[in-house]
Amino acid sequence: MKKQLTGMLGLSLSAISPLVVALGLGQATVTSPLGAPLEATVPLQESERFALSDLHVEVADESTFKSLGLEWTPLAAKVSVQIQEQLDGHRLLLSSSQAVVEPWLDLLLKVASPEGQQTHALTLLFDPPDYSAIAQPSASDTVLVARGDTLWGVATRVKPEGVSTQQMMLALLDANPDAFPSGSADDIRAGQTLNVPPRYQAVSRTPNEATQALQTVRQPAVRQASLLPNEPAAPSAASSSEASPASADHNSELASDAFSDLAEQLLDGQAKMQQVAEEREQSYRDIQQELAALSQEIATQRQEMATLTQAFNDAQRGVQPSAEIAVSHDENAAMLSSSLSIVDRIAAYQWPLASIALGLLLAALVGLRKRRERQWENVSATAVLHTAPVAPVTPPPVDDITAETAAEKVPVSNEPELAVKPGRMPDAALSGEPPCTRAEEQWEIEEVAFEPRRRDNGTT
Repeated sequence: MKKQLTGMLGLSLSAISPLVVALGLGQATVTSPLGAPLEATVPLQESERFALSDLHVEVADESTFKSLGLEWTPLAAKVSVQIQEQLDGHRLLLSSSQAVVEPWLDLLLKVASPEGQQTHALTLLFDPPDYSAIAQPSASDTVLVARGDTLWGVATRVKPEGVSTQQMMLALLDANPDAFPSGSADDIRAGQTLNVPPRYQAVSRTPNEATQALQTVRQPAVRQASLLPNEPAAPSAASSSEASPASADHNSELASDAFSDLAEQLLDGQAKMQQVAEEREQSYRDIQQELAALSQEIATQRQEMATLTQAFNDAQRGVQPSAEIAVSHDENAAMLSSSLSIVDRIAAYQWPLASIALGLLLAALVGLRKRRERQWENVSATAVLHTAPVAPVTPPPVDDITAETAAEKVPVSNEPELAVKPGRMPDAALSGEPPCTRAEEQWEIEEVAFEPRRRDNGTT
């Protein structure tokens, strides 16, 4: 039970994405009670991979507390945080110069490391000052009185820490009325078993009050024996013995009331702590849901951004061909317009151009005609100058051998020139004879002159 109350309420709120593996806070241990300055230790998990100089922890400011829905207290500003290095990592030492007056304390710690900064919330719970005695009584509920023991010695041996011997002696007297029938501390006997009262009964009186009460109830046996003969003393002893049980009952009632008050405070504190734990747990769930919703929204926005980027890229790829097509259309339109302008100009000057072309054609035909006429005139004049009358020669009849011999002796140079230069008329035109008759006669002479030579070339 004490471990549960002095531990940390399992709340750790991270201000970053839950998907990030980072430093964390372990189970806190509170060593200071309620009403005393804060003393607590918190393990820093997953910190063994960092050096001490790489870590920095401090308490967040008021605005950060309010942003996470945590209550800001002036005591939080007085809390100092130190980092202590250990074999298995690091731990935080929390302390304050001001006493803690509330049963719990909310803290918001900022943990900075090379991986970034995180924020963790802690709720520390504090025990009442006498809670350890209420929750755990003495290890031994009874004690055996040994030979030679006194009530002082037994009280010194069984008293808890922070309780004086006089307070414990008076608590033993109240808890064992059967062992002390006269109410005197000297009634203790060896072999008796005494009930050890809890701590809250021992501290129900201050040390001064316990000392005064012991002086009242402690009556040595020797003094009682000396007072027996005296008659007035008998009523006094009787009244003292009667007062002792009454005083014991009163002390027991006071102790019971104190125990009831402490138990009520404890239950009240437990109820508040349970309520705080439920609120922190609900707040933690809400923050986790908000983080999940934000993560989903971010993923959706990223997907939409990717879709828009793809559409933009596709649009850019489609604009380039369109621009090229537009440029080609503009060029074609320019060429078409230029060709149309030329055609329009030709159409505008159609008849003058046609007249010029027709005139040039007629001029060319006339020039060609005149050139041909000049060529025929030159050929006719040349043919008249070089043509002479030639009488027909009739060769005498000879035999074949004589004819062949004569044919061989005819010189080639005596043969008439029949060749006509290009562009000139034949010589027959000068003799006045028809050209065709003169040419036929010339061909017959040539055939007769060359016939024996063909036979000499191997035809005979």
